[in-house]
Amino acid sequence: SGGIIVDCLKAADLLKQKGVNAQVISMHTIKPLDETSIKDCATKNKKIITVEEQNKIGGLGSAVSEVIAQNNIDCDLKIIALEDTFSSVVGSQEFLRKFYKIDSETIFSEALKLIEL
Repeated sequence: SGGIIVDCLKAADLLKQKGVNAQVISMHTIKPLDETSIKDCATKNKKIITVEEQNKIGGLGSAVSEVIAQNNIDCDLKIIALEDTFSSVVGSQEFLRKFYKIDSETIFSEALKLIEL
């Protein structure tokens, strides 16, 4: 499996096969937040997908959306993360990413939807 970054890289490879160049940035911390990279990416690409293996409330997607909004950047944002619900599902990380739709196939399909906006 290899983790969420591997799923992001796999999705980028799938996009490349469709003629879409995707930039993958690993944000290993929310605090401190790499605001410069976010602003550069949002300005250059106009579309961002955040992917995280935790609750979508107050996570990376929220932090990225704040940077975009506070800097008045015209950028579409899609947040892929766990919904705010209790989970009793157990399994491997790979199984759970697929179950909760934070796997490479979901990232790929959400990216295609975002491009069509």
